[in-house]
Amino acid sequence: MKAVEISNLNFSYDDNVIFENFSFNVEKGSFMTVLGRGGIGKSTLFKILKDEINYGGKVLFFNKSIKYSLEKGYVGYISLDCDYINGKVIDVLVDVLKLKGRTFDKIKVELRRIVKKLEIEDLLYYDYSDLSISEKIVVMFAYQFLFKPRLLIIDNVIDYLDDEKDKTLRELIRFNKRGTIINITNNTEESLVGNHIFIIGSGSYDVNSVDEDLFISNGLGVPFMISLCNKLKYYNLINTNYYNMEKLVDALWE
Repeated sequence: MKAVEISNLNFSYDDNVIFENFSFNVEKGSFMTVLGRGGIGKSTLFKILKDEINYGGKVLFFNKSIKYSLEKGYVGYISLDCDYINGKVIDVLVDVLKLKGRTFDKIKVELRRIVKKLEIEDLLYYDYSDLSISEKIVVMFAYQFLFKPRLLIIDNVIDYLDDEKDKTLRELIRFNKRGTIINITNNTEESLVGNHIFIIGSGSYDVNSVDEDLFISNGLGVPFMISLCNKLKYYNLINTNYYNMEKLVDALWE
């Protein structure tokens, strides 16, 4: 089943054509990273997926309209300009669990787990508006991990995470076991976290099939791990790509 289906999308800013008969699908359960050179339409795509701007063509989430999916709580968003969080952090996180119909005991268990996993104990009694950008982003992730939408759409925020990045990505991968993720980003390093890559203007690829040439031909930076693995393969130290440093080190020590 398709989590996202975009067919014959058309959109222009005055005479500047951004999308023309553009199609894009994301299968349910995928972790799709959306890449593209600057100005190609990544931010516009996010706005379309949020139903913020008018467009031509068809956009469906789980074979339903975006409006229907939003009303049913099927989709969650994380971006620097999202404004759905206000007030004290602990109140916001408790409220989302109440909204999901959790009992008091269940709220305590789920809240304790996510707070521990993301290490946000020190943020709980601060007002969200007083947090740094990095802290706001990790709280948005905590909110969405508790809300558990079927589809989580992320727009250029992971790069802003500081010490929270590794633990947030671990939880994001855990979330992917039950939900679908679209991560729109300018940072090609993030592309190796998921299982599929979509390059606007090029197409969709399984993450295990990508190479340096794909990134270079699309005007994108080559992820460090791919570049490193190519050098190690040149010296016959490995014979396949590794997208995780720990796994690469283990392979080199075998």
